[in-house]
Amino acid sequence: LFGGFVGAQLILPLVDIDMNTSFGPKDRQRGVGDLIVGPFILQWTDHKLFGLPYFHRFLFGITLPTGDYDRNRAVNTGSNIFSINPYYAFTIIPTDKLELSVRLHYRWNSENDEPFVGIGAGDIQPGQAFHFTYAASYEVVKGVRLGINGYVLQQLTEDKVDGHSQSNSKERVFGIGPGIQFTRNGTFLYLNSYFETGAEH
Repeated sequence: LFGGFVGAQLILPLVDIDMNTSFGPKDRQRGVGDLIVGPFILQWTDHKLFGLPYFHRFLFGITLPTGDYDRNRAVNTGSNIFSINPYYAFTIIPTDKLELSVRLHYRWNSENDEPFVGIGAGDIQPGQAFHFTYAASYEVVKGVRLGINGYVLQQLTEDKVDGHSQSNSKERVFGIGPGIQFTRNGTFLYLNSYFETGAEH
């Protein structure tokens, strides 16, 4: 379609949440998270950008509230909301050894009409957000690439409680760190570390 390959995906997270802080409620829950459905993927593998190899993909993603959820618990493996999260990803290869990759996301969330009872609200709605991941790597020896990678999130609209926007509720975070990739006989192993800064909530 449009010169690209068409596909779909399903992701079912297995979740282990341990909330044990010096303030607020303490809880732990394990189980299946919300099902992530990608009913439409379009990927191009043989394009050029400025004469350089350029691989890119569009995915329309939906998160369904299928995970375990109990409004009487402070922590749940499910979120009790629908989310729409399309993304556009690309990789460009300036040289045989250097690659640059970015994945751009936009996220919209529905209302949760059964929020945690401790909030004391009838419904809540997380704000919309733009976020992206990035990576750059260089092949130092055959089968081994070193680089940097990270993520950025900026919430664009305020959270809502009972239909009212909450001031100063926009989240923001920037993450960066080193990464290494090993490749052998078609098998890939990635090791990444991230350090967050500029976090706001």
